[in-house]
Amino acid sequence: MTPFINPSTPAEERYNAAHCKTRNVVERAFGVLKARFRCLLSSGGYLPFKPQKCALVVETCMKLHNKAINERVPLRNGGAVANQHNNAVYQGAAPLRARELRQQLASRF
Repeated sequence: MTPFINPSTPAEERYNAAHCKTRNVVERAFGVLKARFRCLLSSGGYLPFKPQKCALVVETCMKLHNKAINERVPLRNGGAVANQHNNAVYQGAAPLRARELRQQLASRF
């Protein structure tokens, strides 16, 4: 789902605010995961595998990360993660069904 470029109702504005908050949490989580597993960091490595294998690698990293959290294993180098704000809004024409779904979701805000 994408935010509204020009929200025209209070519900659309609330949807955009919730979208932004949620996206920030997800991006921070990915940043922490990349800090722990450098192979996931685009500048530090890449996964030269087929998509199915890449999905297994990422899933395994997530499981190991959760285990490390449960066992209180600290991140290397204090876990400093660069905060990236990528708030670009997709400017292309979304399929009609996607726009309808977003509108239905926004009406619940």
